[in-house]
Amino acid sequence: MGRRHPAHRHRRRGDSALRVPDRLRQQGLHSRHGVLLADAGKLDLDAPVTDVLPDFEVADAAATTTITPRHLLNHTSGIEGDYVNDTGRGDNCLARYIEGVGSVGLTNPPGATMSYSSTAYNVLGRIIEVVTGGTWDEALKELLCDPLGLEHTMTLPEEVLRFRAAMGHMGEPGETPVPTPLWNMLPRSAGPYGGICAPAPTWRGSPRPSWTAAPRRTCGRPEGHLRPLLWHLTPVSHTPAKTVCAGRRNEKDAWIPVVFYALADGTRYVHFGVRATAKAA
Repeated sequence: MGRRHPAHRHRRRGDSALRVPDRLRQQGLHSRHGVLLADAGKLDLDAPVTDVLPDFEVADAAATTTITPRHLLNHTSGIEGDYVNDTGRGDNCLARYIEGVGSVGLTNPPGATMSYSSTAYNVLGRIIEVVTGGTWDEALKELLCDPLGLEHTMTLPEEVLRFRAAMGHMGEPGETPVPTPLWNMLPRSAGPYGGICAPAPTWRGSPRPSWTAAPRRTCGRPEGHLRPLLWHLTPVSHTPAKTVCAGRRNEKDAWIPVVFYALADGTRYVHFGVRATAKAA
């Protein structure tokens, strides 16, 4: 399974650990933390984040007191999405990360619309640490990976080194991909939104992990009903590489960028929110 780059001697095997390539899949696994804690009565999804993290703040004072864990889970917090802060390799990296979120602004008021936010999922990771009393990495293992039998799903490089590990590659469209200069180009503080590693069969093909061990619960609406996601789009610009639109769900929502990127295989990748960046095919 996989292809070998000319610079490497070994072919990637199906059981090689690699960074989970799709953040939606990573965050889908991570979001189960919050849902499990809520079902256990340990976390109120609709109480302010400051109830759990008294020192939490964003650049908007009003939003600081109204953002809830549910907002974080369903990407409606409005927190700008791409705040990266390397706070070191210690177990306190997420606590230190939260200290810097106070300078992060908003793309929209909390609950007004959806805008993908990796920053919000890091805040959720810190909430999980406070509620469980351990690190986010430990909580992932104890609450999800162990019960589901995901023995090769991990978060830290020192854990990955026990197994064969696939190397990430990078390059511009049409160019031959080259190995990344570092095996992991993200800091440990990026764990909740981009630090999960697992063999490819865990995420593609069969077998896949069964989620029946985790109670079903929606993060979208308190009453447990999800409405269809319908958007009104107004074209703004078009190039062969991307089409930019202004989008909103209804007249009460603020307009946000909705960008359709053209991938190398001819398909389109859509990104909601102001921090839209191209995604490689």
